Amino acid sequence: MGINFLTVSGGGPTPVLNETLMGLVEGAAEAVGLPVGELGLYAAVGGTGGLIGGRATGDGRRHVVCLSRYLSDPGVRKLILETPSTFLGSGRYALGGKQGAQEDVDRDIESVLKVIEHFRIDHVFLVGGDDTLSTLNRLADYRARHPAVLERWPTLLAVPKTIDNDLPARVPWQKMTDEEARGTHRQGDALQVMHACPGFATAASFVAHEVLNLAVEAHALKRHYIVEVMGRLAGFLAAAASLATPCGYGPHLVAVPEHGAFNVADFVSYLRWREQRHGYGVYVVSEGVPGQDGKPLKSGGTGMFGEARVGGAGELLAAEEQHFCELAHQRVDARTIRFGELQRVCRRHRSAVDNEIAYQVGRHAALYAVAGESGKLVTIRRSGEGWEYGLVPTRLVSGQQRRMEPHWCAFDESSGIRVPVIAPSYGEEYLSALVDPLPPTVPPLDEAEWAVDVP
Repeated sequence: MGINFLTVSGGGPTPVLNETLMGLVEGAAEAVGLPVGELGLYAAVGGTGGLIGGRATGDGRRHVVCLSRYLSDPGVRKLILETPSTFLGSGRYALGGKQGAQEDVDRDIESVLKVIEHFRIDHVFLVGGDDTLSTLNRLADYRARHPAVLERWPTLLAVPKTIDNDLPARVPWQKMTDEEARGTHRQGDALQVMHACPGFATAASFVAHEVLNLAVEAHALKRHYIVEVMGRLAGFLAAAASLATPCGYGPHLVAVPEHGAFNVADFVSYLRWREQRHGYGVYVVSEGVPGQDGKPLKSGGTGMFGEARVGGAGELLAAEEQHFCELAHQRVDARTIRFGELQRVCRRHRSAVDNEIAYQVGRHAALYAVAGESGKLVTIRRSGEGWEYGLVPTRLVSGQQRRMEPHWCAFDESSGIRVPVIAPSYGEEYLSALVDPLPPTVPPLDEAEWAVDVP
């Protein structure tokens, strides 16, 4: 029975990533029936690049650690569970480098295999989102082309992690070998994949709480807040701000990529309308909302995996509003707020469900790996009031971008302007199982009702 494990994390950390890492460690000990200290627990510090070295790391060195003795202490493991982000580091290096040729990809894979062979790794876990699935698929492709390059190949499993929540909920069912079909959950003509990605629920809770805080302040000080939230292609995270709407203070606009083209002129008109009618407003936008040309409102360059770098939509909207005010010789107190990395790693508004699924998805990955499963993603599905874990071949999931359900994306035209909002059904059907309710909040004070005459 193989007892040497290698863990690699990729992409942006999450508030609960360490739960997944500890789930992997303790699941591995459970699976092989040995204490943690007697396992071979290896990790790449800084992601895939740490296995490769050379151009993949700043100093050209490989960065691999053995954590067996360090993690043998239950107190250390408990402390790690309470730690935000990731104690192991992460990275965004793509095999072969940015848009690398096949020979560059193969050269990097050969570097990875040297580490696997040197430490006699039995099981490899790649923790991340869609780009991580791509990495695993490239390793599987290399194995198909060079099966004899290793005397004994390790199992390869992908473990989900992303606050964007953009791994598919389901993929079309198709005929598979018995080995591929093992562990899958079929419902009708679809394979169940991901009810919610570990990390999303806590980030969503953060967004909902902080937008509520800002909304009450906007009402108190008669300001307009333009809040930019992460979400390049999917709007799940920004849409979580709608949980604050029933409290009565806002948000008054929530725009996500799934709404389609964002009309900047309509936004400015709506902000001016709210200034005249109410004196304040809160407007939440995903960083990836597209303009009339179909491209993100604000972007610059591309990332390691060829994706567009987005961010700055909030500042752009604030600048447009300011320009309008200058032309009209008027002044409105409009401010831009970007939650930035805090929304991705902050544990201040932890979701109990997120903690649970993050740990269990790691634990189940270890159990599946020791049982011989390989080339698959560990899946999460809602089952009654609980959660079930399974598997799906990564080749069926990679590149399948998840989007919000169309009926969750609505428009409010009560002002005479078409304003993007999120339907209450998003919170009722989906978020309620993932995010704890917001704390009780007093409704906005009706000044007219309680006003008294002042002599």
